[in-house]
Amino acid sequence: MLTRLQKTLIKHKLLLSIIVLGLLLILGVALVAGRSKNPAEAAPASLAVEVAQVEQKDVPIYSEWIGTTDGMVNADIKAQVTGYLLRDRSEAFSSCAGTSQRPGCSVSGTT
Repeated sequence: MLTRLQKTLIKHKLLLSIIVLGLLLILGVALVAGRSKNPAEAAPASLAVEVAQVEQKDVPIYSEWIGTTDGMVNADIKAQVTGYLLRDRSEAFSSCAGTSQRPGCSVSGTT
């Protein structure tokens, strides 16, 4: 005589088998219905690709970074003279050399 647990397991196995068979049947119908009636189409033509010759040469390697520096010992830089620069005698280093028409340049040639 079968025990109550054995009867329950048999019912669950039967139920599980029916569910699995049902899912397989649904999957089979979906596969058959999803097939195309037309024969397979040819693959599309390949795309044109640009080809370049390889050349070996040196190229500069550089990076730009934004940041601040902080020394182990920081010094305050202060002017040792007082007054104003009335005339600039070093034209090679002056940003206002020979003209007072540029922005930031005064009539006397100082910035």
